Amino acid sequence: MPLDNQTNMADLIYNLPRGLGSSGEYYDDLKITSNHFIHNEVNSRVKDMVVDFRTFVYEERIEKVRSFNEYLLEFLFIGISWQSYAEYASNLTPSTKILTNFLYSVRSHSKTLKPVTDRIRGVITTSKLLRRQDYLELMPSLDNLRMIVAWLDATKDFNEEVKRLEAWIDFLKSKSPIYIANVIKFSLDISKKFNTVFTKYLGKYTTGVEPFLKSTTKVYKNREDAIFCRRTELHYFFNMFAAEILNRAMFDRFQRTKEKFVLLPTCMSSPESGICKARVRGLDIECTGCSANCKVNRINKMLKGKKVDVKLLPRSSDFSKWIKRWQDNQEVGLVRVACVLNLLSGGYGMMSLNIPSQFVFLDYSGCKKHWPTVAQPTATNIDQLMVTLYPGYQKEQKKLKPIAPVPNRMVKLPLKPAPSELPAEDLFEVLDTTFSKS
Repeated sequence: MPLDNQTNMADLIYNLPRGLGSSGEYYDDLKITSNHFIHNEVNSRVKDMVVDFRTFVYEERIEKVRSFNEYLLEFLFIGISWQSYAEYASNLTPSTKILTNFLYSVRSHSKTLKPVTDRIRGVITTSKLLRRQDYLELMPSLDNLRMIVAWLDATKDFNEEVKRLEAWIDFLKSKSPIYIANVIKFSLDISKKFNTVFTKYLGKYTTGVEPFLKSTTKVYKNREDAIFCRRTELHYFFNMFAAEILNRAMFDRFQRTKEKFVLLPTCMSSPESGICKARVRGLDIECTGCSANCKVNRINKMLKGKKVDVKLLPRSSDFSKWIKRWQDNQEVGLVRVACVLNLLSGGYGMMSLNIPSQFVFLDYSGCKKHWPTVAQPTATNIDQLMVTLYPGYQKEQKKLKPIAPVPNRMVKLPLKPAPSELPAEDLFEVLDTTFSKS
């Protein structure tokens, strides 16, 4: 969908259509760039470390073993977190950590106290969590990795990511200091290569990030969402790559589901009157079709009769509670439409609940709460949404093409495999199954 007249392209933080009227080119670029990175930039040492961790996950029964690429994603996040937040993490004190945990617990359990606690959290974010003084470059050690993960946890912006990094810490406990230092060193090296590759090929979609960061330093002072909103371009690239990897990982399971839901954010609502008349029942928000030209209503009408229901998402803090109704249900598949920075945490949350899912980006951020410089409403790529729901969808003809049922390619592990016997068929898997160019 093209940008609305009231939305100034110069104000956009990321912009997938880039004034071309459609973000279709972006999805092709993302797929190609992801494949290039996995094939050409991941060296043998990184592969060995990720396989070592994957073996540890199986032997310790931490979770059902996932694909190599998913664990590569976690390895990459170690380097990105160290690169982005080490200077802040070194100043985290135990008292600050205790206070942030307490305030987050209060705001999670009390709607009445949430505004007050968020104001206090905003002050702590600026004065404590984003303090840079007395920073010395951290040595690559397990204690310092723990410190960075503790800082990530204190922000409460990386809850799902922290769970995964804690498993890496458990893995590294039994390793030598040299092995630990190498894991951190190689994760930093690969994160820098990642940034170089994605800047070269996808930087044209994120040209607004740096100007936004430079112009909004004071805007986000003492705001609890300062760390989330002021993430660097590297984090946009990482979330893009993460969505691509998770889409590939869950593609087969999602396509085998019998019932599908599309989850749209309320920032896509665009009634002509300016007042959304969606029906609210508890955490459920349902479109009532009050405006013919509203983007939510148009998607809702388009998917009626195709065994796909459209739901409007509650605020992100309620998201995990809201989707828990589908936990472990392999008959239901969810497509979440969200802005770039929201997709990974939400995606990990859906994976934790064992819900077959897929992800489609908003063409640009549109939430006034987080991005006051961008006018609502935002939009998403309808063709990409249809391709995600129906891999046989032909964009040019705007119709569905019948496809064969998706096979079950689940791999059953032997009871006690040696490391070399772990399934390797998905190493560097770049199957062109998530998105269609047709």
